[in-house]
Amino acid sequence: MSLTSDTSKASRRGAITIAAVVFFATLITRVCFASLYASDTPFWDQWDGELAVLLKSWVDGTLSMSDLFSSHNEHRIVVTRLLILGIFEINGHRWSNLVEAYTNAVIASSYLALVAWLLIQRGRSLQNWTVLLLVGSMGILPFGWENFLVGFQSQFYFMALFAIAMVALAAFRPGQPRTAFIVTILGLAGLFTTGAGLVAAIAVIFILGLKAYQERAVARTDRLTMALMLLIIAIAASIARSVPGHEVLKPVGLEDNVRALLTALMWPIQPAPGQIMPLYRMMITAAVMWAPSVVWLIRFVRHRRARTQEFFAIGLAAWGFIQAAAIAHSRGHYMLMLASRYMDISALALIANAWLAAHLMGERTDERKQRILVAAVAVVFACVTARGLTNRTGTDVASMIERGHLSLIETRNVTGYAASGNPAWLDQPGLEIPYPQAKRLRELLDDPTISSILPPSMSRMNNSHDDDLAVLSSAAEPFRSRIRAFVFHLLPRLQPAPLGPLPTNVITEADIRKATDLPVVEGKAYCVLDQINEKAPNPGKVEKTDGTLQIRGWAVPSLEKNAVGERLWVELTDTKHQRQLRLAQRVPRPDVADSLKQSEFVNSGFDARISTEGLAYPIKVRLLQEYERRALACSNETFDLEPAN
Repeated sequence: MSLTSDTSKASRRGAITIAAVVFFATLITRVCFASLYASDTPFWDQWDGELAVLLKSWVDGTLSMSDLFSSHNEHRIVVTRLLILGIFEINGHRWSNLVEAYTNAVIASSYLALVAWLLIQRGRSLQNWTVLLLVGSMGILPFGWENFLVGFQSQFYFMALFAIAMVALAAFRPGQPRTAFIVTILGLAGLFTTGAGLVAAIAVIFILGLKAYQERAVARTDRLTMALMLLIIAIAASIARSVPGHEVLKPVGLEDNVRALLTALMWPIQPAPGQIMPLYRMMITAAVMWAPSVVWLIRFVRHRRARTQEFFAIGLAAWGFIQAAAIAHSRGHYMLMLASRYMDISALALIANAWLAAHLMGERTDERKQRILVAAVAVVFACVTARGLTNRTGTDVASMIERGHLSLIETRNVTGYAASGNPAWLDQPGLEIPYPQAKRLRELLDDPTISSILPPSMSRMNNSHDDDLAVLSSAAEPFRSRIRAFVFHLLPRLQPAPLGPLPTNVITEADIRKATDLPVVEGKAYCVLDQINEKAPNPGKVEKTDGTLQIRGWAVPSLEKNAVGERLWVELTDTKHQRQLRLAQRVPRPDVADSLKQSEFVNSGFDARISTEGLAYPIKVRLLQEYERRALACSNETFDLEPAN
């Protein structure tokens, strides 16, 4: 056996070892994060995108191909839907976000290991250590926590996986008919991950263009591949969908556009929360983060010389650059920092730039000025990258812990409603329920089909007898519990804050009967209504409603007494003289306390979200304060409710 053969085998073993280290480090870390902070309560898009649109239709037998390929916002997430259906079937028709999150960890670990394996070079220890350090860090650090914790986010991972495979084939296997076929299949599949799936086709054209520039000719098969990529881009344009309500998310004006693009390009650097970074600093930072790609391109144009791995790295960087531009264009209005869900995309571009910087450092050249320039670019890039990742990691961990805490609150409120049917459990502030609208959330939980596939704790039905069929979630739940117990015992600071007291508007029938029997004293209390259904109160004392009522303001038993009532009730009396009491939630009002110089008035605020279901219009509304075993009526702030239509 020759020395060259032995060296080649050792190099392959080294590449496989590094890829395996990246895979398992990423998998273990992300499974731990999901175990610690992911919830089995559906969150926002999961209610409609998974449960109402996909799984309900699947269980009812009404799911069609058009449903499968229908748009979700600007995206057609067919691949994610197929994964959800597969997990749902294997898990005995039981939905589980935890199982989906664990599956996402496997996908992300796989594509990062693939990137590491593709970037390993024989005899280039600097690049190889860079690959291991940076790709491993991108797998371990929690910047993409939104995607770790919500199974529905697999669309981003599939988009990245298909793009990496396409870029790799274009870089390592150009000029082959098989490459043209596989890249086209992957490109078409990428269109059904997210709306930005078409960017991989642009990256393939870019790589093949660079190769043609190097060879001073375009191979016939490469021409075919580029034509097929253009066809994919045309297909993407034909199926693209604009969401009218999302127009407000796009940047307005030149400065807004420039800031959005720079914010996306300068990751992982970000301004301090609530601060705006000067434009010149953003430009300098973005230039530093992309300097390796720029220097490499200048050098390539001058010398027309590059290895296949260089083409892969610059293709991956080009993909990341175009993705950053797409994010800035579609979500860039007043974008002070990049959202967590997009950071896995930025991480791949960062890996590519870091590899190019290390590669340029390892290249031999007789030009002293060029060596100094390359060294300066690489050192400054490394320092800025290290600073950015170090500074943001603490914030990312805190955000993930906060998300875990809010998930506990959301789960408590959803399970409380499931157990009692009391809508007050869902009439909570926006961040304390897992859906933007309490009324719609109640409809989803009351749906028999959706209820039957939810975990038993949040189901309105008794579906616990199906637990034996839920093989995946039955294994995942105790596994999560063991990881939580171990990690929180070892690192208690990572544990989310404990749940506070029950929501103040969650009351029993006995509480309502007690309040109903209190003697009402007219005109004694003082109340101010700031908003009714998110608008200033109507001077005519008549308000319109679509079945829900939201009122905000402040109320005290008396302006002369430094005290607030024990409870604040909203009294509804309809035209049939039915009288109902609904509890309002207290909120802090330090402005009232400061203005009136009464310290106890800091707790005088209220926020009430109420359903008028079952009452006949018109409905008279007034506020009653429970104080010293009496109900003090706010006669100065009464109004009538009438239907909106």
